Amino acid sequence: MSAPVTRYGQLAAATEEQTTVVEALNMDIHQINVLNQQGVANLNETLQDCDAL
Repeated sequence: MSAPVTRYGQLAAATEEQTTVVEALNMDIHQINVLNQQGVANLNETLQDCDAL
């Protein structure tokens, strides 16, 4: 009966590792989104400045 218990422990550990990776990816994607929004704002400001010339 120890084999299934070990298997469940391995599955639980793998699930925790996957959760950690997904959370890290989520934070990275959020930061990319923030940087993208800042880039769009900068481009729009540049466009307005060019139009004003």
